[in-house]
Amino acid sequence: DVTVADMLGVPCLSADPEVSRLYSTTSGGKIIFADAKVPVPPSEMGLYSEQQMFAGLASLVTNNLHVERWMFKIDDEFDSRGIAYCDVIKHLECYDWAVKESQRYGEKWTKKWAQEAANGRIAAELPSILEIHVVISNKSAYPTWEKYVAAFIRGDECRGGGVIEAAPPIHSITSLTVDFFIDPLRNIQLTSWGDQIHDSPYHVCGVSVPQASVDPPQLESLTVAIAKSCCNRGIIGYVSVDFVTFIDPLTMNQQVWAVDLDVQYSDSLAMCQLFRYVTGGNFDFSGSGLFEMPIEDRLETFEKQEARRRKALREWEEDVLVRKRPTAARFAVMSARLCHTNLSIIRYSVFFQMQIGRA
Repeated sequence: DVTVADMLGVPCLSADPEVSRLYSTTSGGKIIFADAKVPVPPSEMGLYSEQQMFAGLASLVTNNLHVERWMFKIDDEFDSRGIAYCDVIKHLECYDWAVKESQRYGEKWTKKWAQEAANGRIAAELPSILEIHVVISNKSAYPTWEKYVAAFIRGDECRGGGVIEAAPPIHSITSLTVDFFIDPLRNIQLTSWGDQIHDSPYHVCGVSVPQASVDPPQLESLTVAIAKSCCNRGIIGYVSVDFVTFIDPLTMNQQVWAVDLDVQYSDSLAMCQLFRYVTGGNFDFSGSGLFEMPIEDRLETFEKQEARRRKALREWEEDVLVRKRPTAARFAVMSARLCHTNLSIIRYSVFFQMQIGRA
């Protein structure tokens, strides 16, 4: 984008490339979320060595003995390429003992001295557990755990490092994406939101629009807080944020975690813009959260047909109807990964005529 803008001699609607690169990493997103004070999963970021990785995971497991699955995310990867995960406590031989220790210490368990023995035993078991039981999301990119670790811990001036974070402590979760836009004057505008569709663990293949998993005002509030943090760090343009939501089994309350941030114009936003163009509708972010499309009122159409005989009445009623124009909710399922082997042989004009005929 920067190269094209330079060739054309026009401004590029984005933050400084180095700023965008920094905050599009997994660790960079964590910095934004911490500044925005939004809920996030327990995590360790900025890990650049194997020793840091195992020490960080041991500390996380010791502090969160109720968390079954832990996720590894390589900083400079995209989509699900850099994700690996392991259900650690299933294979931890000292787990029952560690739980008894935490119960014995009670509120003092948060102290480092109380956790020292448990942390040591957990750290000793982790290398063998991960080597055998870890699941790598993209085997074509990282066929073995050794190669994944090598990519995770490699470090130079531009690349390397990663994050370990907790997966929600329940299998029934929903992931969602929210896109927003920050203009050069630092005005914030939400542009789309939807629930993610996964074809395999942690791999997004599409979205259902609008999102129906989180109360709209709550989701809007969390997103605006993140957007303000982005503004404070010099980010402008399009930004995409991923959340997960679930019912906490301990409190039975709904939890919403911010888990990923990308400084880019996302696929989900591009598809929602097409949805807007086709329907003429828009999201009601601050109200119902639905995607609403204006519909033509039958009375208004009838009055237009009788314009020559009842012009004065039509103008008055039309004015009222425009101000109180009815709307209808619309829903869509979108994917940027659909493939039809015969679609390439169909002319565009014929394809769109087919869609009009089916509408």
